[in-house]
Amino acid sequence: MVLSPSARIKNPKERVKQMKMTVMKKERLKRGWSLAKVCSLTGIDSSALSKIERGLWPCCPAWQKKLSEAYRMAADELLREADFTQIWIEEGKSDGTEIQKHKGAH
Repeated sequence: MVLSPSARIKNPKERVKQMKMTVMKKERLKRGWSLAKVCSLTGIDSSALSKIERGLWPCCPAWQKKLSEAYRMAADELLREADFTQIWIEEGKSDGTEIQKHKGAH
């Protein structure tokens, strides 16, 4: 994960995280799908899916076909690297620990 030093936010509790990921992960998040949902649609293990989404593991042709059918998109498009920025808000809980809430994504 690479934090963008040029991305300054007015609220100091917000942080911008620039992450490498595939279009597949961006699509999954956009659709509100969990990894478990994609697993049930494709029969692919969640650990493998997570690594494929982050571009850390190659995707075999059989899995490319399953993913393409689940997303109704071309496999080469799904596996392409996408730029994705997430803004997280860190909030303190009453016990002093911090939680993170997803604010938005593009």
